[in-house]
Amino acid sequence: MKSLYFYKKSYIYPKYISSLSQFFNLHSVLKNKAGRNNSGHICVHHKGGGHKKNYRLLDFKNINKKKRLISIEYDPNRSAFIGLFYNYSNNNLFFDLYCDGQSVGSLYKSSENSEDIALGNTVSLVNIPLGTLINSLTLKKGKGFQYLRSAGSFGKLQKKDLKLFLARIKMPSKKDIFLSLNCTAKIGIVSNISHKNKNIAKAGRNR
Repeated sequence: MKSLYFYKKSYIYPKYISSLSQFFNLHSVLKNKAGRNNSGHICVHHKGGGHKKNYRLLDFKNINKKKRLISIEYDPNRSAFIGLFYNYSNNNLFFDLYCDGQSVGSLYKSSENSEDIALGNTVSLVNIPLGTLINSLTLKKGKGFQYLRSAGSFGKLQKKDLKLFLARIKMPSKKDIFLSLNCTAKIGIVSNISHKNKNIAKAGRNR
């Protein structure tokens, strides 16, 4: 009984997590192809298993420039929470990473203006003030979000060299990287900060 008590109390999801997206046909089937080659034959043994999962396609390409947060949801394929957003221009629903502190019903956008520095907005590095905490960082302009996407991760903009047009960013590994000031990033910290304190408690949860 003691082990069952610690298992149930090991990790509790926040109360604001919902599953509104299941009514809008936004999930796609994620087939298990572990250990098989292009013809379907098993080449690597002892792979596969685990719980079946549906895939949520996220807007890492930053296609939707103006959006409103509808709900905050759980994604089994990543450590961070995701948000269900509504795009005003094409009346479309889509998923994107949820930053810690974003509120349901608020409006967020991708902008090139330095006046739009706010939590959850996507702005070019050249317009972001020094010392700002950022996430969802692009390596090249138009490449899409590639860095700082896991739960609780963030980088810090430390220096901007206007002559070389480079920005120095401190990563969670304490290393500094240099990127073009044309690259974009999202303001804030990725959600689910307490993920690192999660107790797996049993082998089945890790599958």
